[in-house]
Amino acid sequence: MFTGLYCHCLYLEIMKTYDFIVIGAGVVGCAIARELSSHGSVLVLERRERPGMETSRYNSGVIHSGIHLPPSFLKARLAREGSALVREFCQQFNVPNREVGMHIVVTAQDCFTQVGQLKQFTKLLQRAREQDIRIEVKSGRAIRTVEPSVRCLLGVHVPGVRIIDQCAFLAALIDDMGNSSTTIDCCMEVTAIEPVNSGLVVTAGSSRFRASLVINAAGLYADQVARLADVQFQHYYYRGEYYEIEPSAGITANGLVYPLPPRHSKGLGIHLTPTTDGRILLGPNTKRVSGPDDYRSDKTPPEKFLSAVRAFLPSLTTADISWAFSGIRPKTTDESIESDFVIEKHPELPLINLIGIESPGLTASLAVGNYVSQQLS
Repeated sequence: MFTGLYCHCLYLEIMKTYDFIVIGAGVVGCAIARELSSHGSVLVLERRERPGMETSRYNSGVIHSGIHLPPSFLKARLAREGSALVREFCQQFNVPNREVGMHIVVTAQDCFTQVGQLKQFTKLLQRAREQDIRIEVKSGRAIRTVEPSVRCLLGVHVPGVRIIDQCAFLAALIDDMGNSSTTIDCCMEVTAIEPVNSGLVVTAGSSRFRASLVINAAGLYADQVARLADVQFQHYYYRGEYYEIEPSAGITANGLVYPLPPRHSKGLGIHLTPTTDGRILLGPNTKRVSGPDDYRSDKTPPEKFLSAVRAFLPSLTTADISWAFSGIRPKTTDESIESDFVIEKHPELPLINLIGIESPGLTASLAVGNYVSQQLS
């Protein structure tokens, strides 16, 4: 018995110890690690073979304004704060980015066949006022001078919206941690979280690590990681699919073009997004899937995408678009589009869980890092 006790104590002595362990090396996890690195040593554990292989990679790279979000939501506040922080970060670290603005358009179909959609237009104006978001209501003719491929009656212009190279952004976050006391370990899936004295022991692969505070930023798998510490959350998974418009189609998109958000939908509607490398994406849709790895089953045919944008992009045909990619987002509710971020400190354990970090997670990432850092006091 004494021999076993001695071996257990010796194991604890050689266990690597950190001030903080961050679970998940997506943009949010890396932004948190970067912020915490000024407070102590940080270990980031990532289940994939390299950082940013899930939601951080498979998105459209948009830095949002927050106009689509309920002003009272935490994600709305963090999007507003994060947008400015991301802009400054991209300028400082030469991350490809461009302010392109967004048009949210009202079409004849909205007016004549879906009168209720006009309530959505009023809601957008109200949310912009409440959040002090700079907008301009423009006529269809004025919008066409900027977006000649688009047909609409009027729309809301949101000038502050940007696009960035999200992979370059993540790489810059990691590079900026290069001289700090931060380590990123990949291929390390967390399988256990156990309390010990005033900290937690995290098991990943065949290794165990100890920390004074653990931050669960595991993205799509954050609810599963939380359950390892007997904290009950549930994610509902939605796949967003993207097609790409072929250059031969002659379609231009100088900025983002959104429809009015469809009523009773869990998404913002299929829209146009230019990318920093010169492509034009069409999407995403919002498709309920059974789990966090279902990227391709029952793929939505291009005809449904065309039907969704025909009211403001009538010249597009199936020959003009090709499959691009899909991403999956975790929501905290299956009942409404408007599900908020959950960033919650455990009442008894030194553990912070981040649940339902979907769009605008990229926009909010640096602000999330600040928010988590503020929980240390």
